[in-house]
Amino acid sequence: ILDSLKWLGMEPDEELLFQSRRVSIYKKYAERLLDEAKAYYEQTEKGKAIRFKNLKGKIIFYDIVKGKIEFNTGEFDDLVLIKSDGTPTYNFACVIDDIQMHITHVIRGEEHLTNTARHILIQRALGVESPEYAHLPLLLDKKRRKLSKRAGDVSLLDFKKKGFLPEAMLNYLVLLGWNPKNDREFFSHAELVKVFSLNGIQKGGAVFDEVKLNSINKHHLSLLSDERLSKWERAGLKNSVKNFDKKTRSEKKIWEAAMKTERGRISSYCDLEEII
Repeated sequence: ILDSLKWLGMEPDEELLFQSRRVSIYKKYAERLLDEAKAYYEQTEKGKAIRFKNLKGKIIFYDIVKGKIEFNTGEFDDLVLIKSDGTPTYNFACVIDDIQMHITHVIRGEEHLTNTARHILIQRALGVESPEYAHLPLLLDKKRRKLSKRAGDVSLLDFKKKGFLPEAMLNYLVLLGWNPKNDREFFSHAELVKVFSLNGIQKGGAVFDEVKLNSINKHHLSLLSDERLSKWERAGLKNSVKNFDKKTRSEKKIWEAAMKTERGRISSYCDLEEII
């Protein structure tokens, strides 16, 4: 994930936080809930775990994308905060991290909606204000199923190997589920920073269309400097031409000339394999 974000030019603003190094902090908050009778110990086969006393009733919050969200918390079990081995659960650790890092907005996939309701219950028990939430629509395949590596879908960095440019990939990903309020399709990273708004995100899932991605990549390829385009082309030849590095200098020049001739028809390294 970190490598993917770096490739897209999205560097973190702060030092990375590792939850495994913050166990003592989570335990401190759990002990506070124990002292206030808002949590309790539960004996398991492996030792004692700490569970949150679920507050029964309705919880309502407003999501930037989804609008009004309502849950019946009576359907929730008592959430485990600290496992019997002393480590925190995700649903507890992330709440404490948000509190300590003064997080104002939590933006994540819509499959976390139920988790958000649980998080708000913990925040209220600790007497802290909840951040604003925005739950994004899922990315779907052509059959409108959730994209998943378990189902054989490719990862983001697989597109890098295919020759897609990071600026094109970022441009396309932003357009999945977001509308700029006009017909414009092509944006630079700097332009996206200026015009993007959570208010433009649609509620329904977005279908991942590689044909559209090819079109956007082709546009961004046309904007490359000669030097960067040459590097992209050389990488494509190495990727698509068998034993390219072992060919003679004159043979390489022929392939490079062919590449320049076909430049206008190419949108990814996959196109090269068909053309060459």
